[in-house]
Amino acid sequence: MRFITQFLYKAYYYFFSILILLLSSTAFAAGFQISEQSGAGLGRAFAGFGVVNDDLSNAFYNAAGLTQKKGMQIQVTGFVIDGSSRFTNEGSTQTIIPPDIRIPSSGGNDDGGTLGLVPNFYFTMDLTDRLKYGFAITSPFGLKTDYDRDWIGRYQAKESELITVNINPSLAYKVNDSFSVGAGVSAEYAEATLSQALFTGGVDGFAEVKGDDWGYGWNVGFMYHPNPTFRAAVGFRSKISHKLRGDNTITGASPLSGKRDVTARTTLPETIHAGLYNEFASKWGVSIGFRWTRWNRFQELRIKTKSLPTDAVIENKWDNVISANIGVDYFYSDKWTFRTGYMFDESPTSDEYRTPRIPDEDRNWFAIGASYKYNDQLNFDVGYTYIIVDKTDINLSETIAGPPTSATTVIDNLSGEYEDSDVNIFSLQAVYKF
Repeated sequence: MRFITQFLYKAYYYFFSILILLLSSTAFAAGFQISEQSGAGLGRAFAGFGVVNDDLSNAFYNAAGLTQKKGMQIQVTGFVIDGSSRFTNEGSTQTIIPPDIRIPSSGGNDDGGTLGLVPNFYFTMDLTDRLKYGFAITSPFGLKTDYDRDWIGRYQAKESELITVNINPSLAYKVNDSFSVGAGVSAEYAEATLSQALFTGGVDGFAEVKGDDWGYGWNVGFMYHPNPTFRAAVGFRSKISHKLRGDNTITGASPLSGKRDVTARTTLPETIHAGLYNEFASKWGVSIGFRWTRWNRFQELRIKTKSLPTDAVIENKWDNVISANIGVDYFYSDKWTFRTGYMFDESPTSDEYRTPRIPDEDRNWFAIGASYKYNDQLNFDVGYTYIIVDKTDINLSETIAGPPTSATTVIDNLSGEYEDSDVNIFSLQAVYKF
């Protein structure tokens, strides 16, 4: 047991360190929630949200499902996410007050999409026949958009990045042959970067805000499993509040240039996952899932910078959203399983407040995948999803101030459309049973 404890400690330490580095390339999902928590699940567009029980992702979606596992298991998953969303200008302007002059905005079109890698890690083991332990390292939320410094919307956004790493131990108890419960606690690290150009009347200045924080939450789940071929489950993950502390670095905008302490508060929302799964004729499995996310907590982001007279405020006015999915598994043989799925993923953004930092709209997911049982101990999963993002319009006006030494105010209106927005996601996963 001591060897196992030491092994897991080292595995958690090194995996957590690598995860921090890799998540710096995370691409955002609907809003900026990351759905990619299961390599097998990607192939069915995550239908059922963990209720299918063919990998260890119950430790994230619903801890009660851990009672369906046997023995000690470990899972490592990697997702490659390639997003593209090119902005096309449609009459962006700047209004200078005084003397109340409106001129066309300068700068080119750009694609803020990035190539990202999202990993996660799971471990489960038996404590007794009825009591199970699970451990998960995941990234529930994240985003990354990055534009050129001379693009037309540079005064509203250059780089926007959020990294989260959630460490979640949990316990599950099999109450009887038909019902299980599970619960866990989580410690979440959040790191954010926001940058933009500053209007000076000449060569642009530049501002970059960075901060990080640890926050804490909990999760609970329930699963009904009257027989081996049917399961129904619901899981809840709590909100996690963060107070990020860091620096606001301003360059090229004297006398404001320099580094100052900064704080920003944000609350990452609670989520409900629900799912149904049923097998038919020993060859087919059908899963249906539903997710609710309380995004109306994300009304604004207020950044307080020490020694500056006013706060920087980014208004979001987001709404609560749902995602719904359906998936089909075909058990071709003892070694091979094939799957497909679809998900509708609702965006929390609105036309009035949508920003180039998160140029999001409703999404349609189309997925395929496969599993290969190498032997009784080792299983591999692969998946691919193509996401079509609805046409995304931007028409946002922001007061970006004027040259630091004058009383001039500049109102920047960014008007245009994100065209041909899509996302490709690939997954590779290995599950090992000791």
